[in-house]
Amino acid sequence: MPLAAVEGLVYVLVLHDSVVWWLSFTVYLALGVILPGTLVAEALLRWRSDWLTWVGLGWALGHVLEVVSIQLAKTVGVPRLFLLWIPIAYLLVWRRRRWQGEVTALTHPRRIALLLAILMAFATTTFVVLNLVELSPQPTYQSDVWFHITEAAEFRDHLNTGDPRIAGQPYAYHTLEYGPAVGANLAVQVPLANLITRYSGLSMVWLLVLLLFNSARTIRGPTAGFLAAALIVAPLDVFSLISSKLSFGSSIIYSGLDLSTSTLVGFWALAALFLPLRWALAGGRLRDLWVVALLAYMAAGSKSVPGPLLLVGVGAVIVSMLPRRRRLTVRPMLLLGVFAVVFCLTALPVILRPTVADSTTITFASVARLSPYADQLTRLPDWLRLAFYPIGFSFALWVGLGVGVWKLARAGEADLCWFLVSVLVFAAVLVDATSIPGASQLFFLYMAMVLVAPVAGVGLFDLGQMLWRRRASTTPVVVLILLVGAVAVNLKVGGAPSVPFDDGSVYASKFFVHVTEGVDAYRDPGPPSPPLRVWDSGGSLLRVTPEIVQGLSWLRGVAVPSTVVATNVPGAALYASLCECAEYYQTEEYAPAFVAAKLAGTTTTAFSGRARLLEAWFDGAPGSVVALRKAGITYLIVDRVNGFPIPVAGMPKPAFMDRDIAIYRI
Repeated sequence: MPLAAVEGLVYVLVLHDSVVWWLSFTVYLALGVILPGTLVAEALLRWRSDWLTWVGLGWALGHVLEVVSIQLAKTVGVPRLFLLWIPIAYLLVWRRRRWQGEVTALTHPRRIALLLAILMAFATTTFVVLNLVELSPQPTYQSDVWFHITEAAEFRDHLNTGDPRIAGQPYAYHTLEYGPAVGANLAVQVPLANLITRYSGLSMVWLLVLLLFNSARTIRGPTAGFLAAALIVAPLDVFSLISSKLSFGSSIIYSGLDLSTSTLVGFWALAALFLPLRWALAGGRLRDLWVVALLAYMAAGSKSVPGPLLLVGVGAVIVSMLPRRRRLTVRPMLLLGVFAVVFCLTALPVILRPTVADSTTITFASVARLSPYADQLTRLPDWLRLAFYPIGFSFALWVGLGVGVWKLARAGEADLCWFLVSVLVFAAVLVDATSIPGASQLFFLYMAMVLVAPVAGVGLFDLGQMLWRRRASTTPVVVLILLVGAVAVNLKVGGAPSVPFDDGSVYASKFFVHVTEGVDAYRDPGPPSPPLRVWDSGGSLLRVTPEIVQGLSWLRGVAVPSTVVATNVPGAALYASLCECAEYYQTEEYAPAFVAAKLAGTTTTAFSGRARLLEAWFDGAPGSVVALRKAGITYLIVDRVNGFPIPVAGMPKPAFMDRDIAIYRI
């Protein structure tokens, strides 16, 4: 806790953020999420664990209850009513006569503190560095960060999030993952831009580390927990250290962990499922399945990917039981039913929406072809050759998983092992068999890697113990086999690293370069790029001055859920994000027409009609402002630093104006 406080405060000071915002978010997180979630879990679940595990599980449950409450409050049109769940939780716990859970003491507390501190420091540093580059005063405007901020505002303000103005397509891909940031925004009024890219994102990184650490620690101890969390927060391809020809792109998980709020929520939701699944399959009470259902609901709402993974995983467990027991038992059937219901409520409706279903191709995934194996091992069939791609994602994780599954199966947890192996294998098959615009099929693999990481950490710990105890005989043989195998693969495969992703070692070598770039860009942003009438390219850079931020902050204060803005900077998402409003054109990177053209190798302008309407305004065409008002736009933002000059003829009196920005209500 002291380390988290210091890291959070340093982050605020480095980015010149409001200390009041940081403190208010911290108080809300502690008293409105972690504490009530932990008390509810301990009061209602008959599990036995140490207090650190209860805190991790309660933290995750607190966020899920927060999101469910937000959705219920949105149905009555008053999102802020979700705060009622907090006093209700405290009242429920206060009236509880008999607590169910048993809280035990920590074993090896000093080692736990040291290892957790190392993990948290590394994860925090990576998160801060990447966001420092992203949030410099001259950020790229085609960015997942700004896209996520606008999506969060849409999730907060609208029950039916199907507005085609959001990122150029109906809100059909993300559903529940913005809940934690939206909850804090409704509770303490900290802007969504700060919550998603700073406070909320950083706290979820810490939560993920704690959940992964606790799960493996529960099985084997602190060292296994350290390895489990390190596999996700610091992925590194071992073979890439030998030669860049053997890199496979494991560091892409950095992007999901540190830059994508939606992926990060899916990460911790699945990590939180590990221990409840283990307890359920090991004979836990059936009434405790509500925990599994809630966590699965949250996970399945993050890119709608974990739902089918969990469904197939539980199905594999049941199938595996038939040859051994010749009958179906109640517990796996109930688990299957829980995940089937969750899948139908979250993932299935989103996946079947036209904007998603029409853009999905069931074929060999284009991303898999980036593997150096794809065009080298020509004697193998395509389906087998392409299947080598996911294995290269993280060699250490796959090796650790193999040893960990073997150990756990021998310890009597075969059902859990079947479940985890089937999830990861199914994820690898989906990566190879499904092509989704933006390479989004990779999220199947990301989520599965997070779910199996605790077992992989246990396996690596057991493998390390075995090699150390037999270091005089076994260890040299294992090292020799690995080196010979690596050299043989290097000679056979050849080629360059998988484009466009760096391998783990390359990313590590550029770490300090990222730090320098971020600090330099923050101190000396330089001039902005000249505006271009290019709607299908995102190469421009924006200069975000204090005056621009002040104007957008003003608009954020007066905007209503129906507010729609347009800017004199083509395709810029930054303005919509900072004022938390829908933008008429938005960034075309996520538009279906743009994605389809990108896959076909052609160029196009997404929503050409909207582009022509805005360009007429740039040129001062008569009646252009009236046409914009008829199209549903309520505010026009004129950026004098980054955008095209706008003729004053036909423009109303500015509602806000300073040196760098003018905002007009039309």
